[in-house]
Amino acid sequence: MKAENKKSRFNLKIYAFAVILFLTAVIVVLTVFTFKSRYNAFSPEKTAQSFVDGIVQTGDGYNAFKLTLVSKNQKYGTFITDAYMSPYVNEETEKAAFVGTGSDEEAEKTDELYGVMYDHFISLISGKGFDDYDAFFTDYFKELSDVRKNIFGDEYMDTEFMFSVLESNVDRFGKSLTGSDAVLAADGKTVLSEATKGLYQERYGDEYKFVTFAEVTEDLDDAAVKEYIAAYKERIAPLASSGEERAKAAGFESDYDKAEAMIAAFKKLDCSDEIVAVKKLSVDVALDASDSVVASLELYVVKIGSSWYVDETNVDTTGLYYN
Repeated sequence: MKAENKKSRFNLKIYAFAVILFLTAVIVVLTVFTFKSRYNAFSPEKTAQSFVDGIVQTGDGYNAFKLTLVSKNQKYGTFITDAYMSPYVNEETEKAAFVGTGSDEEAEKTDELYGVMYDHFISLISGKGFDDYDAFFTDYFKELSDVRKNIFGDEYMDTEFMFSVLESNVDRFGKSLTGSDAVLAADGKTVLSEATKGLYQERYGDEYKFVTFAEVTEDLDDAAVKEYIAAYKERIAPLASSGEERAKAAGFESDYDKAEAMIAAFKKLDCSDEIVAVKKLSVDVALDASDSVVASLELYVVKIGSSWYVDETNVDTTGLYYN
C-alpha cells in the first residue's frame, strides 16, 4: 500500500509539472499575441492605419495623436497637463457652494458649462482639428477657465475637471457622427435617453462600416532621411524651445517645479536626434459595402528604436473629420 501511495504521489507531481508547462506555454502564446495586437507601433502601416482610423471612426483626433511624436518622450496626458493645464490649475481656492451637492443647480450649471465648451470645441476642430494641437489646447483651456468663472462663479480648477470636460466633448462629438443607443435606467425598461442617428448613418445608411487601408508609397533613402530630419527639426524647434517663455508668461518664476515641468514638456517634443528611418504612406478609408473611397490621407511615419510614429508636424487631417 505504501508503494502504491508513493507511485501515486510521483505521478501527481509529473502531472502537475506537465500542467504548469502547458499553462506557461499558453500564457507565453497569449502574451505574444496580445503584445503584437496592441503594439502596432512596430509596423509603419498599422501605425498610419490606426491614426487615421481613430479619426474617421469617431472623429477622435484627440486620442489619435497618442500615435504621434508628441507621445514619444512623455505620456500624452502628462504633456497636456504640464504644457497647457498647469497655468490654470487652482486647487487652493474655494469651490462654488453647489459643487459636489448633487443638487439641481449643480446639474444645470454643469450641463450649461459642458454645452458651452462643446460649442467651442466644435469651433476649434472645424478649423485645423488637432493638427495644430498647440493652438487647440492653448485656446481650449483658457476658454474653459473663463467659462467656469462665468457659469460656476468660482476660480477653482484641477486637472480632473479639465480632462473630464474635454473628454466629454470628444465623446459627444463622436456620437454626433456615429449615433448613440438608447440609455435605459436600472430597471431595464425606463428610457433615460432615446437612440439617435449620427451624421454617418444619415449619409451612408444604418449599416455603414468604414474600412481603412494603409500602403507605403515611399521609403526614404539615407540622404532623404537626413533632409527630412533637418526639415522636421526646423518645424518643431519653435514650439520645443518655447517652454521657458511660456513659463514666465504663466507666472511660474516662483514655482520652480511647474516651470521646469512646462519647459521639459515642450523640449521633449523635439525627437530629431532619435529618428533613424522615414516612410511616406497613403491611407484610404472606404465603405465596406463598396469600393468607394470616402476619405484619404498622405502622411509620414518616422522610426525611433523599433517603433514608428506619425509625424504630426507634417500632416493635414482636416479632411477626415466629416468624410
